[in-house]
Amino acid sequence: MKPRSFFSVLAGVVLVLLLIGTAGAYWLTARSGAQVPKQIATQPTTAMFVSRQAAAMVTLLVNPERLESFWLAETSPANRRQLQAGLRQWQQSVFASSGLDYDRDLKTWLGDEVTFALTTPDVNRDAADGLQPGYLLVLVADDPELAQESLQSFWQRRANARDLVFEQFAGVQLIHAANKKTAAGQPSLTSAIVGGRYVLFANYPKVMREALNDVQVSDLNLEHSFTYQQALEKLTGPKLGLVYVNLAQFGNWLADSTIATASKIAATESGLEKPHYEAMAAALKPARQGLLADTLLLTTTPNAQPVRGAMTNASPILQFIPTNSRFAIASRDLPTTQTQWQSQIASIWADDSPNRAEHNQLQQPWLRLQPQWELQFPDDALDWVTGEYALIQLPANGRSQSDWVFVAQQTAETKTSIEQLDQVAQQQGISLGALSLDNQPISAWIKLKTEAAKPGLTSLRAEVAGVRTTIGDYELFATSLEALEQALAAQSATTSDIKDAIAQLQTPNQGYLYLNQEALEQLLRSIRGLELPKTLVSSLRSAVISSYGTDEAGLRGAIWLHLDGA
Repeated sequence: MKPRSFFSVLAGVVLVLLLIGTAGAYWLTARSGAQVPKQIATQPTTAMFVSRQAAAMVTLLVNPERLESFWLAETSPANRRQLQAGLRQWQQSVFASSGLDYDRDLKTWLGDEVTFALTTPDVNRDAADGLQPGYLLVLVADDPELAQESLQSFWQRRANARDLVFEQFAGVQLIHAANKKTAAGQPSLTSAIVGGRYVLFANYPKVMREALNDVQVSDLNLEHSFTYQQALEKLTGPKLGLVYVNLAQFGNWLADSTIATASKIAATESGLEKPHYEAMAAALKPARQGLLADTLLLTTTPNAQPVRGAMTNASPILQFIPTNSRFAIASRDLPTTQTQWQSQIASIWADDSPNRAEHNQLQQPWLRLQPQWELQFPDDALDWVTGEYALIQLPANGRSQSDWVFVAQQTAETKTSIEQLDQVAQQQGISLGALSLDNQPISAWIKLKTEAAKPGLTSLRAEVAGVRTTIGDYELFATSLEALEQALAAQSATTSDIKDAIAQLQTPNQGYLYLNQEALEQLLRSIRGLELPKTLVSSLRSAVISSYGTDEAGLRGAIWLHLDGA
């Protein structure tokens, strides 16, 4: 089997699911004649084959064929044919290198449960040959007899090119190819049928043997893990799928990824010791206009705490987020949130990591706005922002830099703090000016610049470095007059992706992170090992992530995914 086997491609599915629930189930409530799938109320039965030390497990609790039809139903009619072609092409490429053909070998007998697991980051545990991940695929057969016949036909075709090895282990027959040209210890597709109902595939015979052993010894499998059972207890209700990740093991596999060090992330509640997160779980369920993933980071040091700095009504701050925003954060109590964020970053990235610098800027709005303002403000410039706030990035639209908008709820210190900002600006050569925009008074920071006019002559040009205004109880800052105009105009918008998402997320919560299609696509394509068709990724319209705070199990949250055309 080639190193880029269908198992390694399937690993991309895990990454997508993690990101959007981390998430990659894009199968939602349907229109246009399609019906919502029967949501399975029971828990997965295939977890008994998965080791409790497995790095990740993804289970779909509905047949993939039905899921595809629901996804297509949520896509705009003009894009359905292109999306379906992309899905089919991806579907075939996933199985092609293994010799499996989905339509021929699986489709006719596959039932309503499919589980994929990354059982170990390194099967051989030999540093000399790098990481050799172990993958397990468990399929529940709707027609066991047809499944047996299809598997026999598959191996008969394979026997023409390779010798087959039939091995008895724990009362189950294992079949795998023995290619004389392949060195020992290399991946070799292995299959088994257990109890007539479960069809298993693994990329190593060793992985298959361990899966069969896990079934017989309950203390070894995930189904009987306390942490896994705790996740099932918390993520109640009907669901289309379930994601479970052992953060420490998964981090060993994705050594250079943000997710790799998620086990180090701390819920830095004020005055509390940082808890260590052991696992992450997500329940995938259909929602209006998209998919909702309820998420849970399970801690090894349970300590129920109330949501701090909770947002109970985000609608006032959200009214300033334009519909074309690329990225937005909305929360409250910036100094506390910033301290928590920085502490989490310190536990994830080294001081000289470029990722650390980037994420610092996400949570410190001044670091984003100051370069375009050509100003340098003190670190405590925003300590007065103890109410709601939002940081918004607008599309560059061909310009060299994106525009940014910062919105903050007024507090008792607002007036004095802004006066201090003006003083700092003046000390750095900025003049204060006044403008009007549709009868709305605007304050501007104006910078005078010299430029050559005619030979021997120099002229002065006034350039707006930044603008601000007051609307009700909110102060708005922007890097340009155009950006501020968009934020003001957003108040009249009747709907937007983020507003639609908020209606489906719980309150109180600790805020929202919004990514539009462009930002979401860029994020997905930046993840190592993720291989998804362009048409599939392009059908993701936006995502909104929210944290609900902690309970006795860990950190709760949700992710809402909006599909194109929904």
